[in-house]
Amino acid sequence: MVSTPVKAAGAAVAVLGAAAAGWIGASHVMATKTEAAFRAYAARPGTETGMEITKLEHTTGLLSAKGSFQVKPVLTGAAIPPEDLPVGEVTYSLSHLLLPGSAARINWSVSPTGEIDKNLTEVLGKRLTLSGAGSVGYQGQIKTDYTLPEMKVNKDGESVTTAPAGGMVETDGKAARFTFTFPSAELRGKGEAIDVKGFSVTGDYSDIALGLGTGTVALEKLSSTEAQVEGLKYTAEALQNGDRLDIRIGTRLKKGAASGQTVSDAALDIHITGMDLAPLKRMSDLMEKSDFLQNITAEEDEAFRKDLRGVINNGFGISIPVLTGTLNSDQINGTVAGKMAVTIGKAPSATGPVSLTTLLSSSGEINVSSKNLPKEQVQMAVATGFAVATADGLKSEYSLKDAVLKVNNLPLAAEQVKMGLLTADETLNALLDQPLAESGLLGGGLYDDTEEYPDEGELEEETPPEPAVTPVPPKK
Repeated sequence: MVSTPVKAAGAAVAVLGAAAAGWIGASHVMATKTEAAFRAYAARPGTETGMEITKLEHTTGLLSAKGSFQVKPVLTGAAIPPEDLPVGEVTYSLSHLLLPGSAARINWSVSPTGEIDKNLTEVLGKRLTLSGAGSVGYQGQIKTDYTLPEMKVNKDGESVTTAPAGGMVETDGKAARFTFTFPSAELRGKGEAIDVKGFSVTGDYSDIALGLGTGTVALEKLSSTEAQVEGLKYTAEALQNGDRLDIRIGTRLKKGAASGQTVSDAALDIHITGMDLAPLKRMSDLMEKSDFLQNITAEEDEAFRKDLRGVINNGFGISIPVLTGTLNSDQINGTVAGKMAVTIGKAPSATGPVSLTTLLSSSGEINVSSKNLPKEQVQMAVATGFAVATADGLKSEYSLKDAVLKVNNLPLAAEQVKMGLLTADETLNALLDQPLAESGLLGGGLYDDTEEYPDEGELEEETPPEPAVTPVPPKK
């Protein structure tokens, strides 16, 4: 007779066996679903995914899978022809055993193909490979790190040395975070040298499709035979404010030197606020799927122009709240500080004519502090009314409102300014009223490289430009 403890042990083993079988079965189901999802993604148009996946080979086992494919970026409206874009060869392996922290683990690598691969292998002595390892979450989250190996090249008196680089990418399909760090690089040869330290790129986006989030590009130091840069940082942030989009762009430079001139402690901020988000999203979606509006229907053309008009008529603002820097050179040593704001007010109707003449307003000022400004230039700036002298330099300010432009509180060519705005309105509305292809905004219009330009003789026969207009002091 079998004892009770033995029966209990047998029951426990049976339960554990059933659980293990269920666990393995669920893992295999996950592997099957992963393959189906991957093949469906690879079959989607490159204009939707941003990449073209070909030559996909995927083999699924009980608890693992492996495969390879070729991938080429799809860049909407890019200047590089599609046939000239690089093609990468990707190999990967997946472990589908379900674990508490992830549904699958992945190891992958990608290398260039074709002539690029051949040339790089010849130069480096080995194939260039970017590799990484990551995981897939139960809700579709993907997280992976990646590394680029150290590279050393020394050929014909020229050398290139780069430290290992890498970073991470994490996304759930809507949000994304990524980092890339390039610690150092040295390039030497032909009497030239470039030394790069601490280049990095980071991104944290809550909505990839709308571009909502923050991205930064930073450089600790760059030294070359002729120039030097220290502490350069660029930041771009896009925020959703109700039904509006705000964009903030900032640039900082600790020091930049070249040709005997040095700029230090420089800062530039640009803010774009209050842009209508809904039409911007529709315009972006259409541009993405139509190869930058090259392939659109007449209905889509009309809808795009209607949305563009709506963005303008619903109003927005552009400002430079921060502009500062210090310049040191053989001729000038001083500081610059300024700011500017441009506002397009909201029109009575989003579908009505654009009227910059009535809705555009702007103001700004700039201060130059220096004890050694060239006297002739200072005297000319003050005499023409474009600047006023201060205790330590020059100052200039302007304002534009109701089609009246003032520089340092003096009106500037009122009739010419108003006529310029009216002409701008007429031109802009004419462009918005006709199909994009006919307006010259696309294809062979405004940017047609084949357009015939006048030769030097014809240019010499043109009427010389009118003399510059200067502010007119009010009558006493």
